[in-house]
Amino acid sequence: MSFTPQLIEESGAYEVSSEGRLIKTYKRKYRCSNTGGFLTLDEAVIALGIIPGTPHPHYPNALARKITNERLFHQDPYYDWEIGIDYTTDMPKFAENPMERPVKRRVFTTETQRSIFKDRNGTLILDSAGCPFDGGVQVNHHQPTIVWQRNESDDTFDLSRFLSLSGSVNSDSFAGCDPETLLLVATSDETFENTYHYWSSTYTIIYNDLGWQPQPVNAGLWQRDGSNLTRIMLDGEPAQDPQPLYASSGKVIPLSGRPADCNFIKVDHARKIAFSGLALPI
Repeated sequence: MSFTPQLIEESGAYEVSSEGRLIKTYKRKYRCSNTGGFLTLDEAVIALGIIPGTPHPHYPNALARKITNERLFHQDPYYDWEIGIDYTTDMPKFAENPMERPVKRRVFTTETQRSIFKDRNGTLILDSAGCPFDGGVQVNHHQPTIVWQRNESDDTFDLSRFLSLSGSVNSDSFAGCDPETLLLVATSDETFENTYHYWSSTYTIIYNDLGWQPQPVNAGLWQRDGSNLTRIMLDGEPAQDPQPLYASSGKVIPLSGRPADCNFIKVDHARKIAFSGLALPI
């Protein structure tokens, strides 16, 4: 049994699409014989070796879009087919894979107000009497923020892990910022697009040069006296405002030691994670 194709017709055409693109189309027709054996229409096309998407033998940018097959009936043992192939350079646009879209970044600054208890050198701010300001000092603050947006496949999206991200601070240096100076807020929208199921995730990272872990002034109305607490007295009267305390002894710091010996208590409040593990492009 021998399958023999013979090219009997070939033509081409050119046109300009409504979008202004030059489209080329080509047609080829084969007469194919198979001596001594019967093939179905599909088997004849497979034997020819051309399927939809196959490039033209001379114009590889034109792909086979349409294939027609006609069986010619006559006396056995010969079986003939006429197979027509339509090629075109105007191929359909396939659905874009959302996960292949580039990560989008946005950088901006928001003006806010905040209370500070120490200056830019880390020194406690005191009034002329040597006492910290009640509630700190209100200042205008320009807060830098970076936003990343990327699509993540539902197959690899870990919802429980994602839920634990918001409110975390950086445990390592990230984007040139010191540890614990960056706060992460993460949100994600479940999305269905064509045949794709994915999550459109947004990672917002906010910079705070003073750090995001609470650092209250080490001050109070009481001081340590051995294993006891005693009320801090000023001029024979109980202190009405919190007074700075030594970090080691818990005793009140005299005016002569302020603000040099004043200190802060760092509270381990926010969960720390390695922002480098988020795989966000810098």
